[in-house]
Formats: sequence, structure tokens, C-alpha cells
Amino acid sequence: MWCLLQFKGSNLTSLVSVSGSLYFMGGIAMNIAGLAEFILGNSFPFAVFIIYGCHWMVLAYTGDPSHLILNAFGPEGMAGKPWNSGQGHYALVMALE
Repeated sequence: MWCLLQFKGSNLTSLVSVSGSLYFMGGIAMNIAGLAEFILGNSFPFAVFIIYGCHWMVLAYTGDPSHLILNAFGPEGMAGKPWNSGQGHYALVMALE
């Protein structure tokens, strides 16, 4: 969040530094926890962990420069309106779930 708010000199490209945490602690760990809940027979925690684990994986994937997603948004990249509107729509859909 601090990278998005440009706190203490960070900028939007500072998100690259946290993509590992998003992949492993957010995505993979929550999906493993969801599978463990499924094995235990707990369906609601299973659904919550899997949904949010996939959410963190999507955020990590879109912020990872090795996938070249930002090239589709022109020279503005994360600072442009198309990127921000897409991320806003994604956040709205996640809020409605």
C-alpha cells in the first residue's frame, strides 16, 4: 500500500520489490491453507483461502515486470488511466464477492 501511496520516496515501480511476498506468502501459502481446510472438511474457510490466495497471485502477476503486462498500457504504464481503471474494476469485482 505504501508503494501505491508513494510513501517516503517509493513509487509505483517499487511494487516489484514486494512481488515475491505476494507470490509466496499471499498466494501459495493461502492456497495451501485452503487445500488443508478442504481436507479437514471445512468448506467456507476453503473457499475464502482459495479466493484470496488467487487474488494475491493475480496482484503479484500483474506487478511482476517479467510478464511484460505494463507494455500493453503504453509509456504511462501504472500511472495511466487505463491501468488504474482496470485495477479499479478488479477491486470492485473482488469487493462484490
